Amino acid sequence: MFLLYIIQVKKRYTFDIKVIDNENFSVRRFKETKLNPKQRTKTVLILQTNKRLFLSDSKNTALKIKIKAFAKEDSKISIEKEVSFIYPRNDLIK
Repeated sequence: MFLLYIIQVKKRYTFDIKVIDNENFSVRRFKETKLNPKQRTKTVLILQTNKRLFLSDSKNTALKIKIKAFAKEDSKISIEKEVSFIYPRNDLIK
């Protein structure tokens, strides 16, 4: 889950998400979210990759990804967050 919280906006905006600085990942599912001023929402964000990114056969691999949430109506309103993505170990991937 991805928590989207925008403060100090004076009108309603529609927010979308994109992955920054990582060509290995893409957004598989995210529903655009409309937020009123000082409103919080939890949304489901599903990322996908087509590459094998494991670093170990015995442990899961934690990878850091930067995600940018931005308002479609105003390019000045945006937030960047760094999230962790856990890639499973090699023997769990079919």
